[in-house]
Amino acid sequence: MCASHSGEDVHVHAVSDMLAKADCTERDLRCGCHMPERFLHGEAVPPGFAMDQRHNNCSGKHAGFLAYCQMGGYSTYDYLDSSHFLQREIVKVVSDLSETSPTQFWYGTDGCSAPNIGLPLSRLAKIWARFGAARRDADEFQRGMATLADAMMNWPEMYSGTGRADNALTRSGRGKWVSKTGAQGVRCVGARVHGLGIALKVGGGDYPTAYAVTIEVMRQLGILDAETTSELQEWLEPVLRNCNGSAVGQLSCDFKLKYV
Repeated sequence: MCASHSGEDVHVHAVSDMLAKADCTERDLRCGCHMPERFLHGEAVPPGFAMDQRHNNCSGKHAGFLAYCQMGGYSTYDYLDSSHFLQREIVKVVSDLSETSPTQFWYGTDGCSAPNIGLPLSRLAKIWARFGAARRDADEFQRGMATLADAMMNWPEMYSGTGRADNALTRSGRGKWVSKTGAQGVRCVGARVHGLGIALKVGGGDYPTAYAVTIEVMRQLGILDAETTSELQEWLEPVLRNCNGSAVGQLSCDFKLKYV
């Protein structure tokens, strides 16, 4: 449900299982389909491969949407309408967690067709601080967040994919933090031990830059020690290659955080 997955077989099977448990099928999804992430970085498309909406990187989220509607007895055909009870509840939760009035949100539509909420990075960081620090021995809402955070920390390959930065960064934390990529260079981290939330956006939307900046921010904040930073070196200072695979440069972060 937290995924921006790569459309690998394990992801598609998991989405299928979620849909079946909700008494739904692939046809009930409204996310559309696209070429899976797994095929955009060198993996060959197998002969006869046919993609459907389950391969959409957001299909797990949409399966969760459908499950919520089925559990509550709400209609499923229009679950993406901004006036639907589900979407109004999402706005309320984001408002509560970010301590921001819905009147201050920006509203749009995501690539997966879901209603989208825009808010200042400082408010997004607040949400992720609360997400990362959620405890199972607290109220029901915190228990729910803690369950999701634990699942993401223990199985990062399920909401990310093979060879991806979120998988590597979250796995390197060994239960201390969770990292998530958003669209257009947005990155968030919830650090459980430190009680910190990080939210950033790279203006050009470049993912390698966003990954590197995230790791450097975590290093400067003392979340990453030298050993863990070394584990993530390929993401912190990635080699840049041209279409022939030749190394033509290297990305390097050159900034220092300032407290304001």
